[in-house]
Amino acid sequence: MKWILSRKLTIREMLLFLFMPAALAAILICGGISYLLINRQLQDNTFSNAIDITTQLQLNLNYRLEDIYEKYEAFLKSESMQQLLNGYPQPDQLQEQINSLYNSRSQMLDSVLLAAKSPKGSFILFQGQEGSVPSAISEETMICSTQISELVPGEIYWANLHEDALLDRTVPARTTMIYSLFREGDVSVLLVFQIREDFFRELLAQARITEHGYLSLLSVDGEMVFKEIGPDSSLIQKDLDAILSGTAKRYFTTKSANGKQLLVINKPLPPTDWKILAVFPEKEIMGAARYIKYIYLYSIVMIIVLTFALSNLFAKVFSRPIQEWIKNVQSAERGRLDVTFHDNNCKEIAVLNDGLQALFQKMKQMVQQIEDEHKSKRELEIAILQAQINPHFLYNTLYSIQQLYGMGENQTASKMVGNLSNFFRLSLSKGREIIPIRDEIEHLKSYMEIQQIRYDQITYELSIDERLMDKNIMKLTLQPLIENAISHGLFSARRGHIRVKGRWAADTKDDIVFTIRDNGSGIPQEELDKLNHALETGDWNSLPSSYGIKNVHQRIQLYCGPSYGLRYESELNKGTVVIVRISSHLKESALEASES
Repeated sequence: MKWILSRKLTIREMLLFLFMPAALAAILICGGISYLLINRQLQDNTFSNAIDITTQLQLNLNYRLEDIYEKYEAFLKSESMQQLLNGYPQPDQLQEQINSLYNSRSQMLDSVLLAAKSPKGSFILFQGQEGSVPSAISEETMICSTQISELVPGEIYWANLHEDALLDRTVPARTTMIYSLFREGDVSVLLVFQIREDFFRELLAQARITEHGYLSLLSVDGEMVFKEIGPDSSLIQKDLDAILSGTAKRYFTTKSANGKQLLVINKPLPPTDWKILAVFPEKEIMGAARYIKYIYLYSIVMIIVLTFALSNLFAKVFSRPIQEWIKNVQSAERGRLDVTFHDNNCKEIAVLNDGLQALFQKMKQMVQQIEDEHKSKRELEIAILQAQINPHFLYNTLYSIQQLYGMGENQTASKMVGNLSNFFRLSLSKGREIIPIRDEIEHLKSYMEIQQIRYDQITYELSIDERLMDKNIMKLTLQPLIENAISHGLFSARRGHIRVKGRWAADTKDDIVFTIRDNGSGIPQEELDKLNHALETGDWNSLPSSYGIKNVHQRIQLYCGPSYGLRYESELNKGTVVIVRISSHLKESALEASES
């Protein structure tokens, strides 16, 4: 590596040196990530499939068992059942009801049995499979290891798969059941619905998860499973107890009786207190990943070989036209912005040539634009200096001061001198173009105080939001507009009044809006349209005398952007409003930053 870095490399060597490690790293990383993602996806798909099968089984069983449960409750609430509990049995009606119920659900029900005992006599009603009859039933008869006498009256029980002991059958059978005991005085009634084993077998045995996985129904009185389970797949009693108690998670991993890793999915099965279990070895999820690993390794080797061959060919072909391109770029680097790039047979290099040609042309235009903007700025700065020392304003003010001293109005003359001094001090602003709004308002006050002394019929009002005072503004933005209002609008008014208002813009908190309103003669509509058109388009040919307005508007746009500036509203013989919009983010270096 040190030898490679210490010597000069050709473009072809450099491309191979840089591209091959990057390509190999990308291949290995992408291949590894792809392998992990595919492996993970296979595991997720297998696990999701198991969850879907379990969920579908849950829905099917829940639908069927809910139906049986509703039939069971409907039978208990029937009129004939209530008469039986009240001591007025109607066996014929009950038998007819049992026959109808059994016939409507014979695909699920193995039998329906009702055993009643009352002072008026005892009887057993039954409907079920052929070859089965009720056994003798008494208080000592066992149902799932519990005597009938020990059952809680009124409570509905569910029994898992067990050998049926209530019926005498020619062929032994296993069933599940829903049953309950009812007592009303001397009357006791046992109602049993037995559900066929085949019903559960069809649902559990047909649902295949993995080769050694299985589905079962777990309850406190046993586990219903229709697949032979070895020690490698069977759950230990601790896990079974946790599932039944509800402390186990819906999805968890555990170890079998032989220490094999198992994945377990458990879901409740209402209306029973049973649980649906899906159990399968974790290694079966990983089975498909082994094949992916071999395919991945073989593919990686082939891709590396192909990448090396293509990289070598690519470097050889690409290095030829690039030498020609480098010579053209070096020529441009010597400062020739008008450099010409010749056509090249390579399309990609031709695109680069065209792009660089356009880039240098754009740079040339930008240099010219910057020079033009600097020229405009200098012209505006000269105009500002000229406006700052308006000879007419200065002559008239000094003449007024002389007249005041001649009339003995020394205090008023002194005040006027102070305002004039303050006016020019703020105009200069130590050479700064951007000043706080507070200084601009003070400058405006000095100007208006001078004008009020000269013209006692002029009054003014300032309403500036205090939050704006520390924001920035270009100096001499407001004063030229007020001077224009006094010169062209207020002399015809018997009592001239100017109101200056400064607020945050209503449409955005990033802008500041000043309004300068006077009660002068107004502007004729034609002249107003020309003025606003010039403000919008920059065409001032039709308004050569509006130099002050143009100056202020162009300075605002130069510092803030084309969306800022002035807008006029006016109504003849009622007055004029100037709307000034500036940015609230003005800084002293705003123009220089914009040019950069």
